[in-house]
Amino acid sequence: MNLFPAIDLRGGKVVRLTQGDYDRMTVYGEDPCAQARQFVEAGARYLHVVDLDGAKDGTLSNYKSIAALACRAENSHTREFRPSRRSILQECASSIR
Repeated sequence: MNLFPAIDLRGGKVVRLTQGDYDRMTVYGEDPCAQARQFVEAGARYLHVVDLDGAKDGTLSNYKSIAALACRAENSHTREFRPSRRSILQECASSIR
């Protein structure tokens, strides 16, 4: 069995919504990359990243956070983005050349 710890992003912060209610949100951290490192250090091989702002209103307001997570992957973890987020991977490739 594979477990996929989730990092839900809203306004660039790591959050959890209570029963999907945007008005009942708990902030768990200000740094998504630090949260990702904690999961990886605990043995996670995969991460599930959710752009809650994008899911709600179709914007890319968490673009920088998602790009940082993708670019800072230190090993060959599988990274999967929906087609609308494909430009994030292209940006990462450009920034590390």
